[in-house]
Amino acid sequence: MSGKGDDTFEFDIPKGYQFAGFDAKVLAGKYKEGLRVGEKPGRGTTGKDKQAKVHWWFDGGSRSFIKYRATATFIDGAVEKEQRALLIMCDLAYGGAPQFKTLYEWIESAGLMTVEYLLKDDYKYVICLDDQDVTATNFVNSLATLAGKQGISAVDAVLLLHGQQNRIVFRDGSLTGGTGGTIRSELGAKNLGSKLRACFSTCCWGRTVADDLIAAGFRVACGAEDVYANGTYGIPAALHSWESGATFARAVATANNQTVLAVSDAIARRMDPLFETANSYWTISGKKYTRITSQGE
Repeated sequence: MSGKGDDTFEFDIPKGYQFAGFDAKVLAGKYKEGLRVGEKPGRGTTGKDKQAKVHWWFDGGSRSFIKYRATATFIDGAVEKEQRALLIMCDLAYGGAPQFKTLYEWIESAGLMTVEYLLKDDYKYVICLDDQDVTATNFVNSLATLAGKQGISAVDAVLLLHGQQNRIVFRDGSLTGGTGGTIRSELGAKNLGSKLRACFSTCCWGRTVADDLIAAGFRVACGAEDVYANGTYGIPAALHSWESGATFARAVATANNQTVLAVSDAIARRMDPLFETANSYWTISGKKYTRITSQGE
């Protein structure tokens, strides 16, 4: 006699906790009994109505059976929606090459709507700044304002901005990278390290300031190797992964789809000599296993 089947286990993750794992172990059985865990939530998942599946089997002999125990484990310290705040800054038409103003305006509008659509329901507070409000002063002060909100323990940022080597470009000038740069001195002076968490950025040469954002208080940040041309795919891909509970590393890996990068960078290089070095690959600085539900792992 042989048999096989699938069992589905449904459960809620307690408030203030995050999913850590799901395990199944054979306690008794005959003959050739075995099992494996199939579908299960991703590590760091929070919320209700989650499920996991166990596939089991036995084969041969009379009165064959299998007995097993399935266990879901959780860890405390989850950062829930009411503990999160988000800063979105978007300003691409200003400061870009004049001949591409119309293109930048379209990307700016679509990008802003995309970020808001994907993330607005995952944060208690959201500050969204565009056009003339995209200043270095507002960047620093808005992060401080969000970090100071009662009950907030994690502040994330999405920057749809231009960049230069060792610079993030704002309407009132640039914040600069490097040990003596203004990212470290102005943002770092706010002492927000216990609250700042993840920063996604479309800045060209964003890699050159990612370490500075970490030094100024963020847990993790990403940035492009050179000219960035992957925003229309990379931002929605990364943020959808992030809000679904993936690690920052997995979210960035999703954006770094090699086929898409090859096409988007090739198109950019052919558009204008300004973009001839386009390399949109995002690198990561900081604690890459951070999730939307955690401060860092």
